[in-house]
Amino acid sequence: MSERELMLLFYISPKVSDRKLRMAVEQQGSLDDFIRWLYQPDSNPLITYPFKAALEKGPIDQVKRLLECCDKEQLKCLHYYHQDYPYRLKQIPDAPNILFVKGSGELSPQRSMGIVGTRKMTRYGAEVLREMISELRTMNVHVFSGLAYGVDIEAHKNCLSQEIPTSAVLGHALDQDVLKGNRTHAKALQSKGNLISEFVPGTTTRAINFPMRNRILAGLVDLLMVIESPIKGGSLITAKLANQYNRDVMAVPGNINQLCSQGCNALIRDHKAHIYSNVQDISRLMDWKTDDEHTQLELFSELNPNERSLLDLMAYDNVHLDWLADRLNWPLHQLSLVLLELELKNFISSLGGKRYRRK
Repeated sequence: MSERELMLLFYISPKVSDRKLRMAVEQQGSLDDFIRWLYQPDSNPLITYPFKAALEKGPIDQVKRLLECCDKEQLKCLHYYHQDYPYRLKQIPDAPNILFVKGSGELSPQRSMGIVGTRKMTRYGAEVLREMISELRTMNVHVFSGLAYGVDIEAHKNCLSQEIPTSAVLGHALDQDVLKGNRTHAKALQSKGNLISEFVPGTTTRAINFPMRNRILAGLVDLLMVIESPIKGGSLITAKLANQYNRDVMAVPGNINQLCSQGCNALIRDHKAHIYSNVQDISRLMDWKTDDEHTQLELFSELNPNERSLLDLMAYDNVHLDWLADRLNWPLHQLSLVLLELELKNFISSLGGKRYRRK
């Protein structure tokens, strides 16, 4: 059997634990070495029994049917040791050994952010979310959410309108239809993103699936943003998991009298989340430079010594031409020429009245 078939066989065998399998494979060095070790005379039968039982008596026919289903539905079946398995997910202790993926987006983007929140989003939450995502476009961020009603679907819709890559982590198998109102968006996001699930095709959707998928969402991201949430709910479960996984968490503060803001306010109060007020908070916390900042840094390296000296002297408050001439001891014609060059390169702006400001 191939590595994929072996991993899928172990995955659907009820007595085989994902974590114990990974521990055993790591001890032996590779999956192939682990399989050989199972049949060595010195191997511990207490450890090897469930794995040997799966190999010898496991549902091999079901594995073949599942892979045929994946081919039919155009699903990728990625096992833990596959090169495309998300590297961030490998950092959490309870990652699934198999992921089913549909789409063409990156699973390990350079920057990843999760957005979660209540299904009963207010106008305030919608406005904050819309403004946030419109400004995320310059940061090259891949946005993950859950494709549920409310905050999730609005996050995906706003990303699609801004041409920001976005992926959805689902609480059901990928061969099952998504919620009726979200089908169009589920199809659209696959061009730059993915539908992701740990659930084997044919699995019945149960309520427990959704808290389970929250750990995957928390594991896939560098930053988790909670838009609006009551004091109890899936968003706070995801935030708790993100903190446990050493991910950064931010929350949007809200009206203390609104039920849908109580969860966010509690996260901020208890120092479980950084406060969000604008997209610059994200940039500072994560050290994510925008495209404009990267371009400016590249241009700065190309400045001549006079341009650098002048720019270093200028604060972000407005300064007068005469003050600059006095500090630099340059003739006015030289200073005016350097100021013009910096203005053309978009480092400073002229305010009128011989005053200038650094951008």
